[in-house]
Amino acid sequence: MDDYKELYYRKQPQARQMPYGDISSRVKLRRDLKCKSFKWYLENVYPDQNLPDMHPPARGEVRNPGSSMCLDSLGNKHADHHLGLYQCHGQGGNQNFMMSRNGEIIFDEDSCLDSSNSLAGSEIQMVSCHGFGGNQKWLHDRKSGHIKHFPTQNCLDRGTKDRPVMNPCNMKNPSQQWKFAFYNATTFHDET
Repeated sequence: MDDYKELYYRKQPQARQMPYGDISSRVKLRRDLKCKSFKWYLENVYPDQNLPDMHPPARGEVRNPGSSMCLDSLGNKHADHHLGLYQCHGQGGNQNFMMSRNGEIIFDEDSCLDSSNSLAGSEIQMVSCHGFGGNQKWLHDRKSGHIKHFPTQNCLDRGTKDRPVMNPCNMKNPSQQWKFAFYNATTFHDET
């Protein structure tokens, strides 16, 4: 899988520490047969495959530092459910999100955070990504920690229960400060 193994490790971070055995004979066979790269395979044999960005601007758990709570799918693997909160555990899985270059916050490669309600206290949905921005476009300012919903200009807020909500942005409110586990210095640009 060459560099594409990173996509697997993003979903299963604990696997990075597990021994995978001696693969030297397989590497030699690949070299001797002059096999093409996995990238070549994806581009030429399976070009319709939609892969996540190898170098997204931000990814991993999305932590509210003031509470050590993280955004969480709460085990819902399908679109069309509410975004949840759960104690951060650092194991990826239900807390593994990615921010795309288009401002989408994506879970499990095809569910995007979405808010169609501008009322304070409204919950955030996880729905199928459509790629058109709109209710699925977010701006993240790494310095302040705010994640602002582009259409409504409200901010992601920890709220008081097990579900985050949308509220008017308040730069001093610690419940509106969020941090992704990993930032890509090349592709991440603060909200402007």
